[in-house]
Amino acid sequence: MTGKAIKIVTENRKARHEYFIEETLEAGMVLTGTEAK
Repeated sequence: MTGKAIKIVTENRKARHEYFIEETLEAGMVLTGTEAK
């Protein structure tokens, strides 16, 4: 991931306030074909 900026799309602030987050995960999808612009 060199040279790419990380953009946070959504975050659950209530979960971070009420619970201790031990681990964070990153997930994504790649659009190919006609659905990608």
